[in-house]
Amino acid sequence: MLLTKEVVASFDYFDNKVILGVTPIKVGLCNQNYQIDYHGGTVLFRVFGDVAKAEHRGFEFQVQQVVSHLAIAPVPLVHYLVADTPLQFKQWCEAQSKPNNGVMITEFFAGKRWSDITPLSSSAICKLAQQMHCLHNTALSSPLDEHRDGLELLAHYWNAFHDKSLSSIERFERIVTSLSDFSLDSDSLIHRDLNPTNILANADRQVIIDWEFCRNGDRYVDIATIIVELELNARQTTLLLDSYNLSAINKVGNDDKLHQCQIYYLALCWLWQPMTLNQQDSANYHAKYREQLDHLLVAET
Repeated sequence: MLLTKEVVASFDYFDNKVILGVTPIKVGLCNQNYQIDYHGGTVLFRVFGDVAKAEHRGFEFQVQQVVSHLAIAPVPLVHYLVADTPLQFKQWCEAQSKPNNGVMITEFFAGKRWSDITPLSSSAICKLAQQMHCLHNTALSSPLDEHRDGLELLAHYWNAFHDKSLSSIERFERIVTSLSDFSLDSDSLIHRDLNPTNILANADRQVIIDWEFCRNGDRYVDIATIIVELELNARQTTLLLDSYNLSAINKVGNDDKLHQCQIYYLALCWLWQPMTLNQQDSANYHAKYREQLDHLLVAET
């Protein structure tokens, strides 16, 4: 059951506002997003899924407030905790057997997702590198840190993985061997989900959205994610790293760490089991990351 004008209007943010339209935005696996048009403006209405704890949703709002001032994210407007949501919304959640995890209302950014932009320009890649650099040096402390023991998290994913075929077992063993000396730092504020559907651009601005996984972690995880998800070639990767400018923050480029983080990220994606995909889409999803992962692992032999 889709969100209705009446349910939206029950939120006090919309007091004295005439709701003109409620349009679902069909992107994302974790939250339900709606474009809310009202007389005088447009906002994004995010109905939270259950992928993040309540205290981290508060941090998500805090992070987006800070980074929006740095021209990295759309401006967040209001965060409704579960207890603060109106009765009509609670009843709407109950009617569709959906847990109430709260709501966030943000600026609506009118632009294209990077997943719909081809080819990507060099200037867009440079801009993203600069935005990452700025984010990673933002002084905020999250309630949760990234798993510093990457192998422990991978083992957790592996235990729940559905495919224990011989080829999968051998692949996982190669991953463990490749990451035998792998460790993650927690000295940076990282996004942790920099896929091309979470980067939007128009003629004037470029922003990053969906901050629910943001926390303190290793900057190389974000950098590796971009290289993997955008399938950057060698020239584009060099451009990304040069524009990020590690030397400006007294960091020395670490090619081995970047390579390991790519394997780590690809392994997590390969092992993750998105419950909202149908059987064919799930198979395509796993095949995409499995092929990239095998390519990197073979290159090591």
